[in-house]
Parts: sequence; structure tokens; C-alpha cells
Amino acid sequence: MINSRLKLIDTEGLKAKAFKLPAPLRELRDLAKKVLSQQLSTVFEHVDDAFFDLADRAESNSEQTSYFDAMRMIRLERKAIEQKFTISMDQAFQRLGDVNYLGIAYDSSCDPEKTDGFNLEVVENEDLEETIALGAMVSKVSQHEKIELKKIIARINFMVPADVVANSNPLGPEIICNALNDAFEQLEVDIRSRLVFFKLIDRHIIDGMGELLRSANEMLREMGVLPDLDKKQKQKGMRRQARRAADVASPTKQSI
Repeated sequence: MINSRLKLIDTEGLKAKAFKLPAPLRELRDLAKKVLSQQLSTVFEHVDDAFFDLADRAESNSEQTSYFDAMRMIRLERKAIEQKFTISMDQAFQRLGDVNYLGIAYDSSCDPEKTDGFNLEVVENEDLEETIALGAMVSKVSQHEKIELKKIIARINFMVPADVVANSNPLGPEIICNALNDAFEQLEVDIRSRLVFFKLIDRHIIDGMGELLRSANEMLREMGVLPDLDKKQKQKGMRRQARRAADVASPTKQSI
């Protein structure tokens, strides 16, 4: 008779949980959690003003009530949101110990910019609005901070078993936006209030990611994690510029 209590053991999952982060990666995790937690606190500090202003300009009593309800709900759930976000960030780093970890899933058809992002199932128009808002935040960081993201991915890759890419980079906008969305998902508020919250996240967290990435790269460089990476990136950029200059200077070949 087969014992129904027997369960398949996820050996790779156990290895990932047992993975001990290298000292530089622990420092990186702590830096990221500290900075992002402070920025998330700033988001909450601006919630009341944002919703009071919207409620004051509401065109109906029901709309005004929905903003006040959302504001109260966010106040009540603040600690839970912060805790869930912190846990998600811890997990994002710990999963790098799993050689089979591929990062979060993503359906590119959800993002009009076709950039890497996160898996959000589009069922209704409200879900589409939310997906577009989150995708725009990911796209902004991915485009504006390409060099810093490439460097941080290379440095993390150097220290972990997993193959780190955009979707598994714990300091990438894909992971961070996905973690924020998951933390906020438990709130029962309407789409207008969600989008207000996302705008605050965009302003106080996403717009500061460039500074976080530069601080992270500088810290790892000083700790000896691929210290010559910045020099190689600069040399690569200079070679690219030289090739472009040569192409412009060379005469155009005409077919005979």
C-alpha cells in the first residue's frame, strides 16, 4: 500500500534555500532593502496628501468616498505591504542559489514597449491599465539605466550558480516592480486608486533606481567584484565610437 504521506522532494528548491549568499551579495541585498524600504516609506508619507487632493477634486460623492476608503485601507495595510515587499526581495536574492532559476515569467504581449517585465494576466480593461502602468515603469529604467543594469547583472552573475538575466536580477526593475505589485495586490481598492499608488511608486522609487544601481555597482567594485568591469565598459564604448567615426569618414562604396 502506498503511503499517501510520502511527497516528492524538490532537491533543487532545497539547495536554493540552503544557498549561503557570498558576503558581497549579502551587502548588496542589505543595501537594496535599506534604500527601497526608505523609498517605500516616502511613498506612504505622500499617500494622504495625494488622496485628499483627489477627493477634494472629485466630481461625485461616490468617487470621493472611494478615494477616502482607499486611503484608509492603505494606512491599515501599510505594515503588511512593507513586510511582503521585504520578503519578496529576500527571496529574489536567495533564488539565485538555484542553478535552474530562470526568473519571473513574462508575457511580452502585455507590454506595448516589448521590454522585459512581469507576468500579469490581462482579463479585463482594468488589468490592462495596471499592466501598462507597471510596464512603463520597467521600460523607463531598462532604457535609461542600460549600462548600470548590465554591470550589476555581470557582477551578480560572477557570484551565484543561477544564470542572471533581466528577469532574475534582484536589482532590476522587473523584479522590483513585480514585488511591489504583489505586495499591493492584497488591497481591495479600485483601479483609479491603484494607479494613484503606482504613480507615487514611479515618482519616489522608480525615478531613484539609477542612483541605487550606481551605488550598488560602486560598492561591489570596491569589494573586488569585477573591479575592471567599468574600465572594460568604457573601452568598449570608445571602440564603438571609433568604429562609428571610421564609418562616417570612409567614402561610400558605389556598385559598378
